[in-house]
Amino acid sequence: MNIEIFDRQSIKNTPLFKNIIELDIDNMREVFEHSETGHPVEKRKKSFDYPGVLITAFVSDGLAGYLEYGPCWDNPDNIYISSIQIKPEYRNTKLFAELLRTAKKDLVRKNFKNIISAVQKTNFNAIKIFRKLGFLIEEKENNPKSYRLIGTKDKILHWDVKSNNELNKLIF
Repeated sequence: MNIEIFDRQSIKNTPLFKNIIELDIDNMREVFEHSETGHPVEKRKKSFDYPGVLITAFVSDGLAGYLEYGPCWDNPDNIYISSIQIKPEYRNTKLFAELLRTAKKDLVRKNFKNIISAVQKTNFNAIKIFRKLGFLIEEKENNPKSYRLIGTKDKILHWDVKSNNELNKLIF
């Protein structure tokens, strides 16, 4: 497995960009069907117009997964995790732990208060993982089909990704 870090904006309209969008659609199809919303493909593509970090995991047959984050648009003191995706055949491996370990190394150097994210209420595996990582889960006022997730910098810097094999079993 090869882990690479990219500036999110730098990969727009590249083959990697296309692979990421396809992985999003494939992985999230069932979640969006259960929540009775469509996948926001165009909105997702536009997210690559904004600054951010893309941590990718490649294996011999290509992209296996990624973790993506950047500055939170409504509060510059926060980081926003915009997407975490792992291909089904690479779940229950150490791939997720490697992505988290790499993110943690990068985040240690950044000045932020919290990490924020959102998850569809029908994405039960993601909810379990964020809970295990110490995120608070609250209702999202502007979207009743999603939860807002909040993790403090202190919690993030204490992620124990080496010994937490349960995280790898609960992958998205």
